[in-house]
Amino acid sequence: MSNFLKITFLLFFISTTVFADKVIILGNPEEALDARVELIMNAKKTIDMQYFVIEHDYISITGLSLISEAAKRGVKVRLIVDSLFNLMTREMMSAFLNNLDPRAKQNIEIKEYNQFNIFRPFCFTRRMHDKSLIIDGQYLIVGDRNIGSGYYNIPEFIKGNARPTFQGMDALISGTKAISEASNYFEQRWNSKDVKEVRLYDYSRSQLDYSYCNYKPMASSDTSCEWQREQAVKKINLELEKLNLQYAFITGKNSKLIIQQPVKKALESAYETEDIRFIHDDASTRVCSGKNPNNNIGKTLYDIISDNTQKDLLILTPYLTVTLEMEKLIKKLVEEKDVFVQFITNSEKSSNEASAVAGYLKTRQRLMNIKNAKSGRGVRIYEYTNISNPTLKDGSGAIIRQAKTIDTLHAKVVLMDNKKVFIGSYNWDYRSQNLNSEVGAVIGLEGINANDPKDDIQNKLTSILNSVQIVNKDGTKSNENRLSVVLTDEETEKIDAEFAARKDATKLWQHLLKIPLLGNWLLNQI
Repeated sequence: MSNFLKITFLLFFISTTVFADKVIILGNPEEALDARVELIMNAKKTIDMQYFVIEHDYISITGLSLISEAAKRGVKVRLIVDSLFNLMTREMMSAFLNNLDPRAKQNIEIKEYNQFNIFRPFCFTRRMHDKSLIIDGQYLIVGDRNIGSGYYNIPEFIKGNARPTFQGMDALISGTKAISEASNYFEQRWNSKDVKEVRLYDYSRSQLDYSYCNYKPMASSDTSCEWQREQAVKKINLELEKLNLQYAFITGKNSKLIIQQPVKKALESAYETEDIRFIHDDASTRVCSGKNPNNNIGKTLYDIISDNTQKDLLILTPYLTVTLEMEKLIKKLVEEKDVFVQFITNSEKSSNEASAVAGYLKTRQRLMNIKNAKSGRGVRIYEYTNISNPTLKDGSGAIIRQAKTIDTLHAKVVLMDNKKVFIGSYNWDYRSQNLNSEVGAVIGLEGINANDPKDDIQNKLTSILNSVQIVNKDGTKSNENRLSVVLTDEETEKIDAEFAARKDATKLWQHLLKIPLLGNWLLNQI
């Protein structure tokens, strides 16, 4: 073979392999958590994170402890969190940043999206709903899961009542093309004017330094400065102790995971495809300007669905409020192509957002009225209701805490003809379409079929469909809902009380949506 042919063959080989990505579907919450733990604990260079919600609970403290230790070994960490839903305390963030040691190398940065501006209060309704984790520029986890115990089947309690758990789905991607797209988007968002350093005030590194009060104006006559500094130091030391204890616990519990690295081994033989695309909103458009009409995730996703769906469309969305653009898309698919369109969403009982339920009930009929003139087939809607039994165990398998709690559908998935799937943060409502920043991955399902992801997606769908009811056109349900756990009388009483509270909250929102002008404005915020 001539040198020219050899070079040509080599270039062809590189061009057909360099952009291949490997994919694992993380439908199981325990697998989703293990993947994050393993990848973070083995990170070598960088960890870039974007999250809508970061709680202050078992999972969030676990994650922060792992990331903090990664930073100590030299990994550069950048975290963007939505300012409205950043539930970390300032003292915890300061401990996470290691602000008590002025000599410590600052390997961690935290920024917040869209901090409140008194001169632009209405812009505060626009949030960063993104959920992504990028490790070493080689691994990406994208989906619906925030950083909080409920997203990983870990029980949490408020005033003795169990908080809801969330049924989700992530995609773990390893490779080049999708990772590059996600990394470029993260850089754009990180450097955008709408993302700013977190405000720590008394817990900032400069104000924690022992010499701060000596140089503060009038400090000699104001002893409260040193007292406040000492109190802040005490609080941060308590948070540091939490991080250290949680790190010791989680590493002990996951010793096999750390040594064996099953996720990385699974990726060696994982499903492989060149048909993958990371989609997102335009990060260069300022938050108060609204979404770029020609470059936003809703338009991109709707175009992909329209171009790639000929027979069946299945949409999992926890919050469903029908917009004109959605209605136009579904009409085109049903009336022109006779596509069988199915939605799975939360019921009034399972949804954790009363406003979203009210928006769904107000607009649901617009989908139910769509049908194909020849076949008579229309849109089918399923409502999800289930009770789960989240459990936290130690390294030996002994139960630490357990609860019976309301299960909430949280996965945001679109399955097109069983040939392409979208997994991300995008809900089918006004907020995701018009207000929030969103991300996701569109994955072709016709690549190399080792460990076929369609099986994992179907398994998750099957488990969800076991707990749904079909909604009739008149709003009634055509089958009985089957709960997957048995409740005691006391547990039934607590959960029934929560169901009743949710129903009352939904009625209030339904009333508000009927008010002229105000109702229309509110609907566009849901």
